[in-house]
Amino acid sequence: MTTFEDVDAAAAPDTESLRHEVRTLVEALREEGRFVPTVDSWVTGWDEDFSRLLGSRGFVGMTVPVEYGGHGRTYLERFAVTEELLAAGAPIAAHWIADRQIAPTLLAHGTEEQKRKYLPRIASGDCYFGLGMSEPESGSDLASVRTRAERVEGGWVVNGSKVWTSGAHRSEALVVLVRTESVETAGRHGGLTQFLIETAADGLDVRPILSSSGEHHFNEVFFTDVFVRDEDVLGSVGNGWAQVTQELSYERSGPERFLTPYPLLAAVFDDLDVDAVDHEAGRHISRLSALHQMSLQVSKLLQSGVPAGLAAAQVKLLGGLFEGDVVGWADNAALRRPDRPTSPGVVDILDRALMQRPGFTLRGGTTEILSDIIARGLEDTQIGLARSVGADPDLAEMIADVMAKAGRTLDSGADDPGVIEAVWRHLDDLGLVRLTGDPEAGGSGAGWPEAVVLLEAAAAHDIRLPLAEHDLLAGWLVERSDLETRPGPTGFAFVGSDDIAHLSVPSPILRQIVVVGKKADGSVRAGYVDAVDIESKIRRSSPLGTVDLHIAPDAVDWVAIPAELAAELHLRGALARSAQMVGAIGRVVDSAVAHTNERKQFGKPLAKFQAVRALLASTAAEAALASTAVAAAVEAVRSGDLRDGNAAGRAVAGAKSSAGRASEIAVRQGHQAHGAIGTTFEHDLHRYTTALLAWRRDFGSASFWDEQLARQARARTQGTLWAHVTGVGNAI
Repeated sequence: MTTFEDVDAAAAPDTESLRHEVRTLVEALREEGRFVPTVDSWVTGWDEDFSRLLGSRGFVGMTVPVEYGGHGRTYLERFAVTEELLAAGAPIAAHWIADRQIAPTLLAHGTEEQKRKYLPRIASGDCYFGLGMSEPESGSDLASVRTRAERVEGGWVVNGSKVWTSGAHRSEALVVLVRTESVETAGRHGGLTQFLIETAADGLDVRPILSSSGEHHFNEVFFTDVFVRDEDVLGSVGNGWAQVTQELSYERSGPERFLTPYPLLAAVFDDLDVDAVDHEAGRHISRLSALHQMSLQVSKLLQSGVPAGLAAAQVKLLGGLFEGDVVGWADNAALRRPDRPTSPGVVDILDRALMQRPGFTLRGGTTEILSDIIARGLEDTQIGLARSVGADPDLAEMIADVMAKAGRTLDSGADDPGVIEAVWRHLDDLGLVRLTGDPEAGGSGAGWPEAVVLLEAAAAHDIRLPLAEHDLLAGWLVERSDLETRPGPTGFAFVGSDDIAHLSVPSPILRQIVVVGKKADGSVRAGYVDAVDIESKIRRSSPLGTVDLHIAPDAVDWVAIPAELAAELHLRGALARSAQMVGAIGRVVDSAVAHTNERKQFGKPLAKFQAVRALLASTAAEAALASTAVAAAVEAVRSGDLRDGNAAGRAVAGAKSSAGRASEIAVRQGHQAHGAIGTTFEHDLHRYTTALLAWRRDFGSASFWDEQLARQARARTQGTLWAHVTGVGNAI
């Protein structure tokens, strides 16, 4: 599932040199003893001198226009800088809220006087803000705020209180959401207004709330007849709800939503004796990479002026869960040894992370609130890789239309080989069965973007044809080896040391299968198996619709192929299956949304129950993450060679890991959402869930690829783990 289809596909600014510049600076400051890396540095690391230093280097107020004292840079450039600072565990809490939220809000809604007053000093790292949103009796329900402002001559008088206001005791001013008109006359979301209130104002009282660690970050703020000038209204009177909703996109989608515990992840991975094949470590690396891409996409949305509320909520939901998982893994990893970790730095950072962990899924919106936001938006969201992978829009539109019609045709004649053959011929006539093939050899010459769009659409319409095998695997290999070209639909399978080949798409129209296997001496070979012989070779059939074939080595006319071709075939197959899984997951999500809105229990649709909404939201968010990982892999494959361990290979590993994990969740929670009817043959759900169960095994499971990612990270050549994750080395 993707929520980023409106992002402009234009190339992003080059941020590599910017990342190097930040790394060089923070490493020098760390070596000087200016700071000690820690988790949650954007909340707990208040250092005004550090903020001013960053301001002097142009790393605060980056997106503020030059005329207001900023640097006129893009959100994508700011994203790169903030990621580097968070990964370094640098103390950036002082300027964080002012830079992240207040500056863009002032630019969007502030008066010229307000912009001139605050923006230059925000950009210099010398002006600090707090947010007055939550209230003692409101929790995450911002629409229920009771702090009121009454109209008086020249302004307003504010009475009420706010809670959990980070940094209010050190901030110059607060942006406060208050009710300026009653719920009865304006409604819950009407009559809300934002004010700029300086903390030195008469009647404003800041009282500390100590964390369980004894540290002071949070505050309760009381307003007793606080006068606010008309000039200090932020935006329009009564428009506060719309403004806050827009601000939450900045608050929920940034890299701080998944990088908070990164210094701990890096410290444990580097300093403890963690097994190099530990799939848990690899899983965290995989999810970190996918969340990095997902958050980056939201920055592109913000850069383009596209609403990003749903996408931001997905980043926040998944990021908060990821952060807690990292801390839990680190704690367990540290406890594997009978003695405590030898590095005091690891002990200190782990203990701090354990204390901060409970807040990860609270701030910026609880898991329940975010789930509700996501669930409400699902009916208006469509799954589709087309724009996120940069596919040709006309071809993508044609593919969507053709595959929808093909799916309907196959529905009416699923058991008739003649119907299946006719559909294949139609797709062949349109150039879709050898979409990526060499035009001189009869192919269409398209690339991976169009291929994954085709595979996604086929899976979404339950088209069980060997499109990936015929084009991306067998067809690709034939063009690069001494295998002869044969007409007709061609399957593909690797042969194991037991002479068994696993066929996930045993279509009745297959003419032949290309099989690839290793000899005892380690050399690799490939050959054809005629489809007419398949029945006699079947050793096992699965309820998932797959078969295992026994391939007698002496019955195949083998040709030698380079080992690197076999390795790339494995990666190509993994990416192809990932795209297919995204398509099938999307259909499961759509079906679950439709069913839970139609099916009523206790007098209302199932989708109105919070537990069901949470189920839908988490499934959809995982689908979005998988889609993002697949899109990132496609971009990486387009940009470079596909090999084990290189940037493209790692991206494909991450895509298969993410898609495999999302498939597991979609199958389990999709059936849960449908109830008993979803387990029956009469319902369409099984057509997609059985495909997911089969495909998640092909070309390596999620755990297999997680282990590969952990090994590669252990053997990295680019320096730090962070450099390995981002693909940007430590030196230019």
